Amino acid sequence: MIKGVIFDIDNTLVDFCRMKDVSVREAIDAMVDAGLPISKSQAFKIIHGVFGEMGIEAHKLFQTFSKRAVGKVDHKIVGAAIVAHKRIWNGLLHTYPGVIRTLIQLREMGLKLSVVSDANRIPAYERLYGARVVDFFDFVVAHEDTHQYKPARKPFQHALNLMKLQPAETVMVGDWIKGDVIGAKRLGLTTCWAKYGAYTKESKDLSDKAHLKRYKTKADCTLQKIEDIIKFVEKINKK
Repeated sequence: MIKGVIFDIDNTLVDFCRMKDVSVREAIDAMVDAGLPISKSQAFKIIHGVFGEMGIEAHKLFQTFSKRAVGKVDHKIVGAAIVAHKRIWNGLLHTYPGVIRTLIQLREMGLKLSVVSDANRIPAYERLYGARVVDFFDFVVAHEDTHQYKPARKPFQHALNLMKLQPAETVMVGDWIKGDVIGAKRLGLTTCWAKYGAYTKESKDLSDKAHLKRYKTKADCTLQKIEDIIKFVEKINKK
């Protein structure tokens, strides 16, 4: 019987990649207006190079960018970027359609809800508070809790320990097949792939058969929309 659900945040609860892309483009426009001496396309390429090396959660993103683009930290350019980035970020920080309704219904079903994220604790809470969903979750497991990233077992096990549930009693929902699905299945959790949040066209086009072949495993359920988790849990619990 399913007694709890663990969610990823980015591209599962909130459309993180779209939000990141728009906010970065706005930041580049602001930097150009502030005197950035390179083209927007060059700037975009440099920023994505920083993401590739430091991850999507790159700290001091625009300071690093400035060093690479103009050879130093230009405080005027960096300041313009940060203000524009935060303005757009805060404006676009919202959940996918149906998330709030789904979380309410899962709560009404008596399920425990938690989050397991690779983000650090403060950014994780920023997103949950910004999207107004933080109060739905009993526990939030961030990178600092285990110092390991998915698909390692520790983040999932830590969440189970906090929830006081067994793997067979818990569903993991996430958009990342390698991290969320494979990581959780290694520990014995039931898994749901949030296909609606898969960011790349390649990910969206993967059929169950295709990602079974690629990743040597498949989710127990593919969610076309987040509300699909309700019927999936109800079906299991009726058995």
